[in-house]
Amino acid sequence: MQLVSLHLPTLPGLPTHLYATNGLPLDLMFGMAEPEFANILSSIKPDLLIYDFLQPWAPLAASVQNIPAVEFITSSSTMTSFLFHHLKRPAGKKFVLVDSLVQEPSLDDENPDIVEWLNKKEKKSTVFVSFGSEYFHSKEDTEEIARGLEPSNINFIWVVRFPKDVERKLEETLPKGYLERVSDRGLAVERRARS
Repeated sequence: MQLVSLHLPTLPGLPTHLYATNGLPLDLMFGMAEPEFANILSSIKPDLLIYDFLQPWAPLAASVQNIPAVEFITSSSTMTSFLFHHLKRPAGKKFVLVDSLVQEPSLDDENPDIVEWLNKKEKKSTVFVSFGSEYFHSKEDTEEIARGLEPSNINFIWVVRFPKDVERKLEETLPKGYLERVSDRGLAVERRARS
């Protein structure tokens, strides 16, 4: 496998230290990489391009160079079919169903306390709550999620994410005494965005 860097042009008012697309305007997210991406395709000439829905311009760039392209969709086949039908997308897209892409558990887990906590619960009794690596809730939204989980009477592991430049602690973000009240059935884990 060969990793290739995709360098984006600098723009006035766009901070150079950004590490993720979270919060970028859609025209910057979608369009800025297209010219450089076309150059990369031209230089490495891949046999196949696999892209996701955030790069709608990628298959067009590949098509110009006669490179076949496949869209990789992680949603369920039911939801994907519904959306394509509902939005009346042009016919001709073929769907190939693949199995789950869950990573095999590692024996040298970096969070043994979470595994230990989970081992004390019944099988299939715990809900994993996460909103992805690029979405950060406001303090108000986080409190609302906490208020929803507390009376639910279900076991849960909740990943609360903060941007790397935000100095906020988990205990300060959640309602007062929350971690103590849910400790028997709920586990909130703090994660910082990586650079």
